[in-house]
Amino acid sequence: MAQNINPTLFPEEVGKYFLPMLEALKAENEKEENKTRLFQRLLERKPTGTLDWTSSDITGKIGMADVVAMNSTIPLKQRRSIALAKGDIPKIAASVRLEESDLKRIFGLASTPGVGGEQLTKEVLKNVPEVVRAVLDRIEAMTLQMLSEGQILIADDKAQGLGVRADFGIPEGNRTKVTNKWSTAKATPVTDIRTILSKAEDESNEIQAIILDRATFNKLRASQEGKELVAGFRGTPVGGAGSPSQMIDALKDEFGVEFIVIARNAFTQEQADGTRVAVKPWKKGAVTFLPSTTKVGDLYHSPLVEESRPVAGVTQGKANEYTLVQQYSETDPYSEKTMATAFVFPVLNNATKVYLLDTELAG
Repeated sequence: MAQNINPTLFPEEVGKYFLPMLEALKAENEKEENKTRLFQRLLERKPTGTLDWTSSDITGKIGMADVVAMNSTIPLKQRRSIALAKGDIPKIAASVRLEESDLKRIFGLASTPGVGGEQLTKEVLKNVPEVVRAVLDRIEAMTLQMLSEGQILIADDKAQGLGVRADFGIPEGNRTKVTNKWSTAKATPVTDIRTILSKAEDESNEIQAIILDRATFNKLRASQEGKELVAGFRGTPVGGAGSPSQMIDALKDEFGVEFIVIARNAFTQEQADGTRVAVKPWKKGAVTFLPSTTKVGDLYHSPLVEESRPVAGVTQGKANEYTLVQQYSETDPYSEKTMATAFVFPVLNNATKVYLLDTELAG
């Protein structure tokens, strides 16, 4: 954290409304209808005292955690290991500043006759929901990568250009190719799915849910087997691709498992240098077979040191069990900063019962 930390430039608005806003956000995000992210459905929140690469909670769930190149065209699983991971697991953080130009506008607003306190407060605290949402999105992105690859890549905050690859130990025998790529006319996605389910059954593993992204799902719909499955389910002649809901219903009827199509696989993430980049964490073409429709892993979270030893001048509070939100001003550059931080790490349980199908790889 920067050394030029000062109290907020808006003590009245922040002092009166900052904590109530966090409470309102917490209540809103805990409503079942608002739990739209996959991690909120599939991961059990688990508090833990410490969270590093040697924590018993973590080591019992990870096959290996090693240091690899962060930005590489080589698939994550194939990147060369540089060293074993050690030390703390990096924190998740998101921050937004009201820059000098923003502050001039807000100061001008404050001195404008007829402008109410509600409008001013909205401007001062508008970044609070944004940084909380950014932390939730980062956890979701990590979860999507974990489920589609059986691994997570986390930027190493102490070594630029490097990241820590955590592998959850999905057996090589559970990673399968397709007969023909699903992007081709010869694709047989229904047969490929049936093959994985039969393999799991032969190995005494029950599959209850299958997850895939929208693009891969649409390839399944457009395939000849997909069209035939929908037509058979509806009792109609084979025609064009069925609607998404028809395809889901036909698949569930055929296989007796739940199909989950990822609603969102595009996120903007803040880099170490402050820049923001677009990422798609779900591995392209991946289809994941899970042993449960509910909890398949845990979201471990540990207290941040700032919670018990707050920095002087910083206004702070919790947006949920694991996200600390802070607001303060800085002098270089002159700005008002809102930051959300979380010390969390998702893990996959029962990895030996999870199967991965790569629809981009035939053989």
